[in-house]
Amino acid sequence: TSNKNEQNSSNIDQTKSPLLFKTENNAVSIKINWNQEIQVGMPLIFFIEFTHPFSGMKLQHVNFNLDIIDSNGENVFSKENIHTHIGDDAQDIEFENRGTYTIIITVLGTGIDPPFDSTRSGVGSISITI
Repeated sequence: TSNKNEQNSSNIDQTKSPLLFKTENNAVSIKINWNQEIQVGMPLIFFIEFTHPFSGMKLQHVNFNLDIIDSNGENVFSKENIHTHIGDDAQDIEFENRGTYTIIITVLGTGIDPPFDSTRSGVGSISITI
């Protein structure tokens, strides 16, 4: 079995940590990590890290939305206007069923108060198989 993070619906293996992806405009690099096996119906912490796509430095004061969509297009997790001071965040996630999910992170921009600086903003998504 390959350990590559090949994200397709025919892959019956659980996705391995970490997930690495960028916003569609390459403005932000995102890493999602977890430190335990993903089990259906059990809480899991996603550790989310935001970095500059070229320097690799952590971004500060990142504002973002987090959505998880199941294979039927149903939103199974949604949290808006999350703020991280130092580029790291932790979110409690629970998957109710096995299958393939799409994680969507919408980076709204950086800053403490709106309007946010949108230089580092955009939408990034990646699939995960549970």
